[in-house]
Amino acid sequence: FRQHASSKDKTTVTHWIRFCTAFVRNSARLRSPMALKATTSMEEEFDLLFEYIVKDRALRNFYREKRDAFIEQEEKERSLRLAEMEQRPVLKSNASDSMSISDDSSSEGSTLHLPSPRNK
Repeated sequence: FRQHASSKDKTTVTHWIRFCTAFVRNSARLRSPMALKATTSMEEEFDLLFEYIVKDRALRNFYREKRDAFIEQEEKERSLRLAEMEQRPVLKSNASDSMSISDDSSSEGSTLHLPSPRNK
C-alpha cells in the first residue's frame, strides 16, 4: 500500500487508512469480483472499486473530488505548456541544407543560421 504520497494532512491520512482497511477487510470476506473487460474505462473501474470492494460512499466522494481536482490541475498545466511552446522561436529548414532559428518576425537580422546535422 505504498501508492500514496506522504502527507501531513489529517483528512488525507485518515481517508487513506480507511481506504486500505476497507479494501483488505472486504477483499477477505467478500467473494472475488468478476474479471473486468478490456474495454472497461478508468471511470468504470473507479466506480466498481468503490461499489463492490471498498463499499464506502464518503471515501468514493473524497477520492472522486481529489481525482477531479488533479485532472483539472493537469489540464491547466498542459495549457500553460502549450502556450509557452507557441511563444518559443520557430526552427526553420532552408533549401540550402542549413537550418535557422527565427522569432517569426519579418526582419532578416533576427534569424540565426546553423548548419544542418549530417548523417554519417
